[in-house]
Amino acid sequence: MDFDLTAQQKSLQDMVRKFVENEVIPVVNTPDKEKDFLWDAWEKMGELGLLGMCVPEEYGGAGTDNIMFALAIEEIARGHASLALSMAPHNCFVGDTISQHGTKEQKETYLPGLASGKLIGAGGWTEPGAGSDVHGIKTTAVKDGDYYIVNGSKTFITNAPIAHVLITLVVTDKSTKPPGLTCLIIDRESQGISFGKPLDKMGLCGSPTGEIFFEDCKVPVGNLLGRENKGFTQLMSTFEIGRYGPPGSALCWNGHCLV
Repeated sequence: MDFDLTAQQKSLQDMVRKFVENEVIPVVNTPDKEKDFLWDAWEKMGELGLLGMCVPEEYGGAGTDNIMFALAIEEIARGHASLALSMAPHNCFVGDTISQHGTKEQKETYLPGLASGKLIGAGGWTEPGAGSDVHGIKTTAVKDGDYYIVNGSKTFITNAPIAHVLITLVVTDKSTKPPGLTCLIIDRESQGISFGKPLDKMGLCGSPTGEIFFEDCKVPVGNLLGRENKGFTQLMSTFEIGRYGPPGSALCWNGHCLV
């Protein structure tokens, strides 16, 4: 079995390494920039295809394999771990989840913007009382005509303070054990959504982390991602990709997933 990198994988690794050395490390070596989100670098990453690595080419993504995704995150983390931490869930928890389970309309609406970096994505699983045990979440969504009405909150969410698109796990059936969980695509401008201040952290401060609150938040039924009550299975397929990221252990803080 050949474990050597392919020519394509080596080419991507070299490209990302040069980008980091030229445009990331010189910036974060400036003390007042170490704790900032690197907007200029993020925009350049979109141009290089690093923000749509899990997105098919037909929607503006790079459509790379999992090894290339891991190599890219590894190289970004070498220069600035915070940037890698924001890049990972954007790619896998949002770009990949919509790519795998979204409708054609959802893909056309969100994937090009995510791949370019014009839209920033965040996952929404962790809650004040539920971390890696997603079956313990309390945020609910009740269908009311053409909308789901969402109530609850999320915390320790990577990219929440800056995200435009949230893939949020909610309870849609309390009658079963474990409860039926569903993934919804929720836009930042949705009625009934609000955000707390960015959380203070001991490290990885350049990757903003925050809280999300839903109070009778109206989400169109068309924003159902995949199938109702099948969100747990969908999430696990997404996690399989997310675990390829070398800073995967950094996606947890104080026993909670930062997604």
